[in-house]
Amino acid sequence: MKWITYAKSGLCVLLAGALITLTACNAGGAKTVPAGTPSDDEPEKSVSAGGTAGSVRKSETVYVTMDAQGNPTMKLVTDWLHTDTAGVTVRDKSDLTDIQNIKGNEAPVQDGSSLIWSVAGTDLYYKGVSEKKLPVDLRVRYLLDGKETAPADLAGKSGRITIEITVTNTDAHAVTAEGKTVTMYTPVMVAGGIILPEETFRNVQVENGTV
Repeated sequence: MKWITYAKSGLCVLLAGALITLTACNAGGAKTVPAGTPSDDEPEKSVSAGGTAGSVRKSETVYVTMDAQGNPTMKLVTDWLHTDTAGVTVRDKSDLTDIQNIKGNEAPVQDGSSLIWSVAGTDLYYKGVSEKKLPVDLRVRYLLDGKETAPADLAGKSGRITIEITVTNTDAHAVTAEGKTVTMYTPVMVAGGIILPEETFRNVQVENGTV
C-alpha cells in the first residue's frame, strides 16, 4: 500500500482513530480477506483449457466514503485476481453489486453468489459496491464553545472547537472456551489524521495523538 502525502501550510494532527483501509491477500484459493472486511469471499481454483488446476490469489481493498459525522455513504471494494497461468477461467465468490472490470474488457458470468471470469492474462482487476457492515463504527462529534454543533453550522464561526472522534469495534462473535460462551472481537488497527489550516486554527491540542 502506498501513502501519498501532500505538502501544504497547515497543522497535521495524527489521531488514534479516524480513517481505515482494509487489505488482505492470500494464495492457493484459501480465504482471501480477514474477518470484518465487507466481502468474506474466496476464489476457487482456476482451470485452463487443458483442465489443469492452477492456484489463484486474491487481494481486496475496501474504500469507505463517510459524511462529516462518520456515517458511511459508500463502500467501494476493489479486487485483484492473479492466476499462475494465462487464459484460464476463475470462479470467484462475491456479493458485491455494480461490478465493473477496471483494466480489461472481460465481463463476469453471474452464477448465484459466484462470478465466473475468463481471464485473458494472469491478472484481473474489478470493483463493486458492498452493503455489508463495517468492522468498526466511526462517530465524529463537534462542539463550539462547549455546545454541540452540527458540522454544517461551523463554517465562518469563531470560538473554541472540540472534535471528538470515537471508533468502536463492531466485529463481535461468540466463542466457546472451557465450556463457557464468551464474546470476542476481531482485533482491528485504526489510524487517521486531520489537516487544520494555520490561518484559521491555533492553540491545537490533541488527546491520544500528536500535532
